[in-house]
Amino acid sequence: MKPYKTLIVFCVVLLMTNFLSAQHIQQRKNITKNYDLKKLNHLSIQLSQKFLEERKSALDYAKIHDLPLMIEKENGEKSYLFRMDNKGNLLYVKVDGKADAKTIGTDELYPQGGLGLSLEGEGMKAGVWDAGAVRATHELLEGKVLQQDGGEGESPNHATHVAGIVAGKELSGGIGELAKGMAYKANIDAYDWFDDLAEMYNAAADGLLVSNHSYGIDLSQVDDYQSILGNYDEVSEAVDDLMNSASYYTLVTSAGNDRNAGYNASQGGYNLLGGWMTTAKNPIVVAAVEKGLDVSRPF
Repeated sequence: MKPYKTLIVFCVVLLMTNFLSAQHIQQRKNITKNYDLKKLNHLSIQLSQKFLEERKSALDYAKIHDLPLMIEKENGEKSYLFRMDNKGNLLYVKVDGKADAKTIGTDELYPQGGLGLSLEGEGMKAGVWDAGAVRATHELLEGKVLQQDGGEGESPNHATHVAGIVAGKELSGGIGELAKGMAYKANIDAYDWFDDLAEMYNAAADGLLVSNHSYGIDLSQVDDYQSILGNYDEVSEAVDDLMNSASYYTLVTSAGNDRNAGYNASQGGYNLLGGWMTTAKNPIVVAAVEKGLDVSRPF
C-alpha cells in the first residue's frame, strides 16, 4: 500500500504554540525582540542571491543538455527542476503525500477532545511552503490565506490541499462540514518553494512561529544518490542556523516516501534522508506510515 505522510504533525505544533503566544503585531514584536534581526535579514539576502545563481546554473545546464524542467512518472508523480548544488548535482524536487487528523491524534487537542485543551488555532498564523500558489478562493480557505510571493509552480492542487489540511475553516453545512482543517481557526501565509530559505529567514524575523514543507529531493533524478543520503548539506546547515538564530521558530518537513523504492538495499532500505532540510538537527522531520495502519494503539 502506498505510504502517506503524517507530516502535518506541523498542525499539532501550530496548535500547541497557542500556549506561547498568538501572532498579532505586538506579540510578533515580543517574539522577535531578542533575535538578531540584522543577521537574519543579511542572511536572507545572501541566500536569495545564492538560490538565483544555483537555479540559473540548473536552467542553463538543462538547456544545453536538452533536459526537462518537469518529469512525470508512470504513476503520475511529478518532479520539478529546482537548482544545482555545490557538488554539481542537478536537483529535482517533488511533493510528499497526505495526512489526516485521526492518524496523528490532532482531534485530541480540539474542544471535547480527550486531552481537555480546547485548541483550534485561533489567533495563529502558519507558514506553508509548497509547489505553487494556494487557491485562496476555495470554500475552506476564503479569507484565510495570504500569498506572500509570486506563487510560481505547476502544482497548485497540492499547495491548496496542504493548506486545507492545515487551516481549512469549519463549515456549518454541506459536504465541507466534514473537511475542516486541523488548526481550523488559524490563518496561512503561503509561499511557493522557490527561494524558500531566504523567505523563511524573512518570515522568522517577522515573528512566524511555525512552517510546513511537504517536499524534498527526488532521489530518482540524482545520478549518484548515495552522495546525498545522510549528507549534512548547505540547506540543512542554513536551516539549523535559522532555527538557532530565531529560537521560537519551528520548521516541520517530511522525510520522504522512499522506504520501498529500492534505495540503499545494502542497509535494508534504511538511511534514506536525502539532505535538503531532513538532515538538519533542529527541525521536526516526520516519516511516513502505511495507509490503513491501526492507530488505535501506540506504536
